[in-house]
Amino acid sequence: MNWGRTSGILLHITSLPGPHGIGELGPEAFRFADWLAEARQHVWQVLPLGPVGYGESPYQLFSAFAGNPLMVSIDLLLARGWLSEADIGKLPRFAKDRVEFERVVPWKTRLLRRAFEAFRNDGAATDRKQFEAFRQENCSWLEGYARFMALKEAHGYAAWTKWDPNVAPAPEDIEYHEFLQFEFFRQWDALKKYCADRGIRIMGDLPIYVAHDSADVWVHRDLFRFDAVSGVPPDYFSATGQLWGNPLYQWDRMAANGYRWWIDRMRAVYLAVSLPPAFRYPAEGNRNDVGARAAQTVLERVIMPTCAERGIAFAMMIGSRPRVNPGLREAGDMEGRSDVGSVVNLCLAFPQNKFLVTMLSRGDQHELVVAARKFAT
Repeated sequence: MNWGRTSGILLHITSLPGPHGIGELGPEAFRFADWLAEARQHVWQVLPLGPVGYGESPYQLFSAFAGNPLMVSIDLLLARGWLSEADIGKLPRFAKDRVEFERVVPWKTRLLRRAFEAFRNDGAATDRKQFEAFRQENCSWLEGYARFMALKEAHGYAAWTKWDPNVAPAPEDIEYHEFLQFEFFRQWDALKKYCADRGIRIMGDLPIYVAHDSADVWVHRDLFRFDAVSGVPPDYFSATGQLWGNPLYQWDRMAANGYRWWIDRMRAVYLAVSLPPAFRYPAEGNRNDVGARAAQTVLERVIMPTCAERGIAFAMMIGSRPRVNPGLREAGDMEGRSDVGSVVNLCLAFPQNKFLVTMLSRGDQHELVVAARKFAT
């Protein structure tokens, strides 16, 4: 996997044009891929693709695993025969410059329900077989997410902390949300293959924290802390700091089950990180730094095993540090000298893994080249 010097465009799926009020994984997405190829662009960067929660933000998702059903293409459902022109009727006049979620959601939900009914009643045997295979392959998260969404609908989309414990979802409502995920990932996989065939890589995005009102927290309450939430202290950007509100991880409990949740979450991603100049492996000089020790534990027990299992490289960009100049009111990134010895230590400790390493500081690059000659990985 050699990216070399390349360029691309950031365009989230929901920002694609189209007649259905929101960008979809259908014809317009394929046309955009064609345009990227014609323009000799090789990277399509997107925002997190999960089902949006509070504020329709892609960083406040109902699931760290699921896809956003609003991106499912109506045109592709028509092509499969699960919708008809009569089902769609006269198209509403949606805004062209923004997503009107308050109008799009009820209109599209009606069509997605109709497509599910057609699939359930008249779906071909091959489709049913693929659906059951999808259920099995994603059993670690799918049923819990589908139950969560069915209950959320039953409670008028109230937060799970306000649900009536006596309410149970109907089996068909659970299956409906499983079907939406089945179709989302079928369409997404087809788009990814189309892009790959044209030399276009898709660069994703993943929130490090999960939303409190999510299937992940609801199903795995024992893995999260509720006595503290995420945020940042006061800095140049905010005199009062920022309160993000995401629950923190119970690292000791995650360790007890072999970081299963993290490993499941990372099965579908390409692993790349940006690291500060102070990055060290092993973190011997940071024995009292809880964050450094937790990061090393995740590196050793989650990232490295997952990369080895999937046969993918672990990409590191080392040396990035923030630059803030209050006098000039500018901020951004700059580079700092790093420790190439930490890269060597990683190669020695994990000979079964492959690494892609960028040292931002020019002073480190010659040393990195010398180190790289010692390892085939």
